[in-house]
Order: sequence, then C-alpha cells, then structure tokens
Amino acid sequence: MDDRGAELRKAREFCEQLDLDIDLSRRSRNYSLSVKNRIEIAKALAFNARIFIMDEPTSALSRPEVDKLFALVRQLKARGCGIIYITHRMEEIYGIRRPDLRAARRETRRNRLGGGPRGGGAIAG
Repeated sequence: MDDRGAELRKAREFCEQLDLDIDLSRRSRNYSLSVKNRIEIAKALAFNARIFIMDEPTSALSRPEVDKLFALVRQLKARGCGIIYITHRMEEIYGIRRPDLRAARRETRRNRLGGGPRGGGAIAG
C-alpha cells in the first residue's frame, strides 16, 4: 500500500475513535465548527499529543455540539491526556473537572462549616 493509502487508513481510525463521520477527501472548511474542532483534535492525536489547550471551545456551539465536545473531553481524559480548558462559563468547568476534586472540595467545605480545624481539615482518602 502506498503512503497515501496508509495515511487515509490511519486518519479513518482516528475519526472512528472520535465518532467523526466525515468524507476525508472533503476540505475541512466545508464542515461545521463542531466538526472542525474534532478534526483538529484527531490531527493532534495523530501526532501523539498529550496536552490539549481549548480556548472558549463552546462559544459558537449548540447544546448537542457542546455535549459531544464534553464526551470527547472525557475520552481524552480517560486516555491520560492533559487538558487546559479556558472559558468564562463556570458551569462548564464544574461539568468536566475531575470528580475526585469535587469530592475533596465538598469535604473541605464540610470541615470548615462543621467546626473542623481552621483552614480546612484533613480530607479522607
């Protein structure tokens, strides 16, 4: 198989991993912003990227597109990728941050409110 065929096969594999059903012969400028975002992530994964910087990635997306993006963020986290997520929408941060951080924050708040040591108590692990 020639290099182009191998590249297309690899590109299809990354697209499948990201639930991205696109025509690989079509220019990316012809796709929606949501699809373009996933194409860029697929390209980064092809180069073994381990850190992703997302700057206001949901600003122009519909709710279903946001849900797809968040599913993709969870998938990247499960692969062990680091994600720097920049947004003004705090509800997005609360929706995608690590659950163990949420639990630690709740425990710290409980200790402060329940008369635990000043500045927070020990967090049970």
